[in-house]
Amino acid sequence: MYLEKLKKQFTGRKFGELVLHHVKSQTYEKVVKALSGTLNELSIDQRQEMMLLIDSVNAYAYDENFWAKDCGEQFESIINLLRDRFNVIGSNPTNDDIFNGFNIIVLNFAYGAHQQKQMKDFIIKSSSRSFFRRLFS
Repeated sequence: MYLEKLKKQFTGRKFGELVLHHVKSQTYEKVVKALSGTLNELSIDQRQEMMLLIDSVNAYAYDENFWAKDCGEQFESIINLLRDRFNVIGSNPTNDDIFNGFNIIVLNFAYGAHQQKQMKDFIIKSSSRSFFRRLFS
């Protein structure tokens, strides 16, 4: 149930804004520590699956639509993907496992944005709320 409430809380913002919030509010070191700590909340099998999932999701790092998508919709897409992937490996994930997986993906992108200014700039540009950007997208 709380995942549905989180989706509603995320709705109305762009996914890129969530990642940029982490970049702005947390230092690189805090992001690394949070990423590591959240990974450790998962089982070994789930961690291994997360590493594969991170690799596949990283392909969207330079996709404008990925960052501009509504955060609530992106949240739902990602948690559905996590649920499917965890079920395939037989881990029977809890809501906490799913939410931790979502956070890992967000923190991984924040980690990348801290390390690569061009990625951060791309996320900023892609999730811009300017009138002309909305008009022509």
